[in-house]
Amino acid sequence: MPTCQLPQAVSGLKTVLERAKRQVQRFEANPIRAIGLFANGSDHWNRDHLNDPHPVARFLNIPVELILRAQGTVHANRDTIHEGPYFVYLRSGETTGNRSVAQEMQTQREVLGQIVQPLLDYVDGLPSDIASRFRREGTRNWFVTLFDLATHFPTPLLAASRERWLNFTGPAPSDDGHTTLWVKYPHEDKVPEIRMQLYSIQAVYVDVVPGTIWSCLKDDVFSSTVQAIEMMIAELENATIEPAPTDRTAVRRRFAELHKHFSHLARLAGGFGNPEWQHVKLATSFRMPAARTWCDFPMDVRFETLRLSQGHANAEYLLHRHMDSDLRTLLEQAGNALPPEISDGPVMFHRQLGGHVVSSRAHLDPSPVAKWVRFVFNSLRENESSGDEVCFNYESAVDRVLNPFEDIYGYATLKNGFFAASAKAIELAGLLPTPVASSSGPASQASETGDSPSPIMVTANPSSPQPSKPPKRSSTRGEGRLKLVAALTKHHRYADGSCLMLEPINNKELAKLAKVAPSTASAFFRDKFEGHSKYRAMCRDSGTLAVALKMLNGEFAPHLLYGSRPVEGDN
Repeated sequence: MPTCQLPQAVSGLKTVLERAKRQVQRFEANPIRAIGLFANGSDHWNRDHLNDPHPVARFLNIPVELILRAQGTVHANRDTIHEGPYFVYLRSGETTGNRSVAQEMQTQREVLGQIVQPLLDYVDGLPSDIASRFRREGTRNWFVTLFDLATHFPTPLLAASRERWLNFTGPAPSDDGHTTLWVKYPHEDKVPEIRMQLYSIQAVYVDVVPGTIWSCLKDDVFSSTVQAIEMMIAELENATIEPAPTDRTAVRRRFAELHKHFSHLARLAGGFGNPEWQHVKLATSFRMPAARTWCDFPMDVRFETLRLSQGHANAEYLLHRHMDSDLRTLLEQAGNALPPEISDGPVMFHRQLGGHVVSSRAHLDPSPVAKWVRFVFNSLRENESSGDEVCFNYESAVDRVLNPFEDIYGYATLKNGFFAASAKAIELAGLLPTPVASSSGPASQASETGDSPSPIMVTANPSSPQPSKPPKRSSTRGEGRLKLVAALTKHHRYADGSCLMLEPINNKELAKLAKVAPSTASAFFRDKFEGHSKYRAMCRDSGTLAVALKMLNGEFAPHLLYGSRPVEGDN
């Protein structure tokens, strides 16, 4: 179907969507659900194990009579995933009318086929670059498409789990014989694959079905199909919209502001001003050691994960300390500001092998924060002069030339912090209106005096200079709070994790250090500490102040520490 006929495809998919919604209502009492079996990266998977419905019934804890083999065959492809089969099942034996359980499942599967066939016809007629987002090339298996979308483009309703089914046969090795992971042995449990990829499990275990990943759709098959069709329609409607011409002057002006903010945050370099960030590339959990055993990120502290790209077992994540809402807003604005001509792609799904670059198929997380993170790492990776900014480390359990990504994992570390790297990436991408001094060290050299860099003024008529207005202290929403938290953390010398100075700082001094208005600093103390007097009282106790600074670098306000015994302010 030519691109000019995309509106016709949208109209046809909307008709299919209405039919699917009617079936959701028809079978809402006991709709069929789906489970897929995937044997990722293991030499021990067995075709007979995957085709046997009895382990599936035990995994789901339902009678085997409630399970019916659906589409799918066991095979291998370039995604390093041995895929299939798929089973549909009912949660209970209740049926409509006088149909048996087998007839009920067969009826629902036939109705699903009546919806799916015209749906796939529309998708097959789409241009290949658009159709590839909805289905894997060479297959009309709807369950493959459904699980692909649920895995790579999850929504609140369209999502799929990825778990390993483990049998814990003994206690965790420990110096204390009374300290064990599980109370009873043997003990079966379903463990998310991402947990095994990040953390090591200190216990003796085996897979109940060797080498198998179990994946269940979060919702029933008909509701998931409705979500998938709605996603397709949204994508096609966006494809029919002509992109607005890029105002390059406005884009460069915006990135001059962002460059100023990132450079200033990098200079502050306090505990929150420059949090720890690390990019990790994960391989299958069957062959890769847990990330905590090989990456540089301090896994013994609380951290969060941001998924950047997904290729079934292969995935890329950003590991980071808690991301404050103000920082998230800044990164969202940066990601949304990237012009369409800036290429986007996975960071570590490419590797030099045998004199040529090989890559693996990966789906990109569409969030603006993930887009910005990929932009920063890719900009530094692609520029040879930025070798001092980022370090890439690749590991491999077994190098497999035919499928080089099955066992390749690794991590990338930003040597000068994410804020300095963001400023550097803006420079490397040529997004600034005028040449800016290259970033070297934790901060850009645009200003060596410690003052905030002045904004770059873009005038309509350069030949007739106009008086420049005083620059705003914080033009990005939430930027003031970011600066204040970083400045307060720096004042108390808390970067190493302990309060080394208990001397309180007043409003004006903090405002000057953070380059914000005094009123902003006053509002900060009032919001976070319930007033400057209670902040001063908190500074008398190093332990309380340490906890307060940790909370400021997290998501809770320090006044929660007062509890039932309020801290008395100074008179």
